[in-house]
Amino acid sequence: MHKAGTTTLAEAFFGTGRVHTASGACCRAVQRTRNLTVAAKSTPPMCGARELGWPKESHFFDWCLEHGRCEDYPLVFRSRPAGSNMEATPRMLSQPRAAEALAAVMPPSIRPAARFIILLREPTSRLFSWYNHQVRAGWVRSPFATYADNQLHEWRMRSTRTAFAALDPMPDIGRGLYAQSVLHWRRFWMRKALLLLNYHTAFSEMAAVSRAALEQFTGVRPGLFKRENSFRAKSSLPCAARDQLLRFYSPHNEDLYRMVRQDAFDGSSPEAEPPFGTLPPPACSEFVTNSTPTPTPPTQRQQNQQQCRPFCDSHSAAWRTLWGGGKCSWSTCEGCAHCLRETKVRPGLGPRRVANHVASVGTRVSVQMTKS
Repeated sequence: MHKAGTTTLAEAFFGTGRVHTASGACCRAVQRTRNLTVAAKSTPPMCGARELGWPKESHFFDWCLEHGRCEDYPLVFRSRPAGSNMEATPRMLSQPRAAEALAAVMPPSIRPAARFIILLREPTSRLFSWYNHQVRAGWVRSPFATYADNQLHEWRMRSTRTAFAALDPMPDIGRGLYAQSVLHWRRFWMRKALLLLNYHTAFSEMAAVSRAALEQFTGVRPGLFKRENSFRAKSSLPCAARDQLLRFYSPHNEDLYRMVRQDAFDGSSPEAEPPFGTLPPPACSEFVTNSTPTPTPPTQRQQNQQQCRPFCDSHSAAWRTLWGGGKCSWSTCEGCAHCLRETKVRPGLGPRRVANHVASVGTRVSVQMTKS
């Protein structure tokens, strides 16, 4: 799935009050219990993105596959008497081992009720959007033409000696090979459980059709779609790089179209699945200099997270002692920053000095936490 698309779908479903995301508190409890401390210091973090105040992306399988703890996945969701749980991590589709791991950990009693929404964006557009996201985060500094060349080279080097299902981690360019990804998931899940939607029409001219299809497929009518992409400093897509990627992806896109048509013909696709159509190529610019776009300045929230994460990760034992059970953690960035401000504790202090400092302040600060 595409990142902007997962946000749009998540908003539409969570707004109904009948669909729930993973619990940040539950996820962090699993993280502490299993001593997955490395996950919290990595990118993206386990326990998920919190752009909207809830972790729509748990990224649980990014880390459980590394540590062999995937059986804990059901524990990241709160126990509720009614409603459905939803995971919206975009890379799940292209994570080869996730399909098998999820099938293994899901209780047999609820496996028939599992539904997977696969929202597909034209792969060159998806790769360029992901590149811009990485530039914004400061992870990539090379121009897109160089980035695309490196991706193509890496794919050719790796795919000649490694089967698709064994590629881990999946190269960025490989995440756009949708037909191979869907076929791999079908080894562990019935096609009837996989709803394929075209990102380019699902939220625009076919929005009403898409909402009806999602209601029929999931049993929950989603709210109105609010399509957005918050990256404000996008670079222009160079035509030469675009054409190179279009040639690479073209046969794989044709495989996808043939698969979708065949599934509709023989009845193996979900009854709710609308016509998929084709993925339109992106526009490009002939006048792009070989430069990297300027990253967007970090927001105050991102600055707080950068300040809090290493501090709270390093001194979690001290926080548990001081705040009665680990109420302050990096995942609740504002709460952690509030702790730092109110106690005047500086990042870098050791646990003993933290305890001594807070004792000298003489008060226990009440932290307002965001509900997960």
